[in-house]
Amino acid sequence: MSSSGSACWRASVVATALAAGPGFGAPRADPWLGSWVLDPDRSACEGTNNVQRYTLTLQPATGEALHYVVDGMDSNQKVHMEASEVVDGKPARLSGVPGYADTITVRRSHSHLQLVLANGGKPVEWDSLTLGRDHQHWTGLLHGILRGQPWVCRWLARKQ
Repeated sequence: MSSSGSACWRASVVATALAAGPGFGAPRADPWLGSWVLDPDRSACEGTNNVQRYTLTLQPATGEALHYVVDGMDSNQKVHMEASEVVDGKPARLSGVPGYADTITVRRSHSHLQLVLANGGKPVEWDSLTLGRDHQHWTGLLHGILRGQPWVCRWLARKQ
């Protein structure tokens, strides 16, 4: 192998190791996995009641899928939503919010998480979450329609 060919080979090995993340050949950990707790003092909604408490938990499921769980308190009522086998871009059955949403579609990248909740195939909520550079918080802009009325929330959540 020529010295220029050897240099190119070494450069490609280094680039592959850097892309793989910590531990040569190991895949990078998904920064979205874990539990995220809403900071109610730095979050607010318009067109709906402010949320008192929310925790979003994302755990790995089969392959690239996620297990998605939301637990909280909204308008003094407990909220629990859950979806399994959520795969990027494919609707998954959502339980816990009958009459509001029956599916969730998730698209995620390293720094963004986009959620669409739908009822009978018709979108009722659009959420865009942006991961902070520290991977310990995210900011969110949530839009939706409840009982025919639009609402919007701006949220801040921290990793638990």
